[in-house]
Amino acid sequence: SSLSVVRAKDAYLSQIPEDVGRLASQYPIIKDILKNLNYVHDYLVNELGPDLLKWIGVREVRFDQLPGLDSLLSQISVKNENVPSKDYLVVITRILKIAGKRPNDEIWVIARDGNIHRSSEVYLPLPELPLELYEKLGVKFFDIDAYGDRDLKSWKSFLYSTKIRGVDICYGASLHKDYLDLVEKLFERLSDKSTGEEELITYTRELKRIYDLAISEGCWNVEKRAVNVVTDEGIRKSDDSYLHSIYGPEQDWMKWKDLYKIGPFVSEK
Repeated sequence: SSLSVVRAKDAYLSQIPEDVGRLASQYPIIKDILKNLNYVHDYLVNELGPDLLKWIGVREVRFDQLPGLDSLLSQISVKNENVPSKDYLVVITRILKIAGKRPNDEIWVIARDGNIHRSSEVYLPLPELPLELYEKLGVKFFDIDAYGDRDLKSWKSFLYSTKIRGVDICYGASLHKDYLDLVEKLFERLSDKSTGEEELITYTRELKRIYDLAISEGCWNVEKRAVNVVTDEGIRKSDDSYLHSIYGPEQDWMKWKDLYKIGPFVSEK
């Protein structure tokens, strides 16, 4: 403790909690913050006792109230044009997450493509999203493994206000823009003449999955459009095709197929 005079609210008891000490041994940045705190002289602690010192405003060392956390947060903010290195970004982000210091705006994050991006440019790697499928369509996902912490629920809470994508499927009674963008990417591939049958089936199934999820939440508001589908006669436009009996259409034309020579019918796949 240095022999200087400070206001009680700017002073700290010298006892370091076990969790803070453990983190200080793991992260040198925390150790540096602790070194720069103003600790009450041992004489005052012995004479007055910690309870009285706390009563007059002296603080206990608590990880979530360390004075350097705001500075650390500013270092990973996108307002900081000096993008931190991956290793430094991981350390600072982990410290802030453990401390419960949630950012309120965009931050720099590591994506699964190995690069650093703005948080508003990447999606949370939610278990219901087929990551590899969307990555082939250019979608970027937060790399939870890069941070050594796979607690997705706590990451969702920590990153909620950073404009990270995919957190909410609905926005009121409408499909959230994050999911509208995913649907648009699916439509693009379903409308592309170069998309093969297996890909069409995969993308159609994923579009149906998002549709079912949105319907269950009451927020499907996507305009209808014709796309390519796999039929019993090859790839055809959806508005030139009939539903197979297996899909339970209101009018089952499949049973009249041979009699009236109608078709094509969407594949059972």
